[in-house]
Amino acid sequence: ELEVLSDRVEPGESVKAVLKLTNVGGPRAKVDVFNTYAIKTMTGDLVNERSDTFAVISEEMRELTIDLPSNIEPGMYTFESFVTYTGREAMTTDTFEVIGKESDELPIIWIILGIVVVVLIILIAIWRTRR
Repeated sequence: ELEVLSDRVEPGESVKAVLKLTNVGGPRAKVDVFNTYAIKTMTGDLVNERSDTFAVISEEMRELTIDLPSNIEPGMYTFESFVTYTGREAMTTDTFEVIGKESDELPIIWIILGIVVVVLIILIAIWRTRR
């Protein structure tokens, strides 16, 4: 089972997920697994991937983290985990959304509004001094 913990992330941030594996091979049967996990577009194009190897005795929970590129486009993406063990394979996925990065710049409307207010104050000051 795979669950993405960060449903909405910004470009350049990390996506975190929890992978839960259950060994059904019997009590105390240790299985070594190779896990490749990746971020993909909804059309299957690879964005970023990582891999690791670990043992599963009965149940194992792993936190998986992948960094997003800072230039990734906003939209829906897939977090995929592909596990290989004793000649078998298993895959699980979950989705998340990349949202547009908040701009540190003031929106143009606030700049225009500020200029209008300053011009009005100057005009009122000039008008009051001529009276």
